[in-house]
Amino acid sequence: MGLLSDDKEYVDGIKEATFWTFDVGDGNVGELNDGCVLVDLPPSIIDPMLDNPIASIVHEVYPNLEKRFNDPSYFTERVILSTINEVMWKLNGYVCSLFPREEHVYLSADSISLVSQGNDSFEQLYLPEFLNSINSSSLPPHRLVLKVGMPVMLLHNIDQSAGLCNGTRLVICHLGMYAIQAKALSTSNKDDMVVIH
Repeated sequence: MGLLSDDKEYVDGIKEATFWTFDVGDGNVGELNDGCVLVDLPPSIIDPMLDNPIASIVHEVYPNLEKRFNDPSYFTERVILSTINEVMWKLNGYVCSLFPREEHVYLSADSISLVSQGNDSFEQLYLPEFLNSINSSSLPPHRLVLKVGMPVMLLHNIDQSAGLCNGTRLVICHLGMYAIQAKALSTSNKDDMVVIH
């Protein structure tokens, strides 16, 4: 495997990070492993922007985003995935802050559907503040902030026949009060305009 960089310092850093990673995996770094171990990173592989890891990740994956945000093809070549919702929302918030457009905030509905007429115990038990605080991978967030030009990824199947499936990537073209118009980036319907309610 060859490296594409002629920068000796960069190549040496990659080598050191690779060997260090193998040592960690082999149990040669850190304390005795009882399931939870603290491991010190060597200074040579610490990113100088590590005081802000979210910014570091975004600027590594999306270099020059401030200059290329109008180019949809720029977003088809890169994506940041996270297995933890909290990290994903921080990443999304930071990327959103880099877009020089007006933000639109969408809020979820915050009321309980009553099972039977006259039963108000659900409303007393589940206050809107509690409902709005629920953070689950199976539910959308209470507060969703979007801007025109932002890339987004669908997390649920909406319309499989139209190619709007979990994992479909889109770029936002228009934000309305009750619907979002977007252009497909990653499906067989690439560049098709879709409306999501």
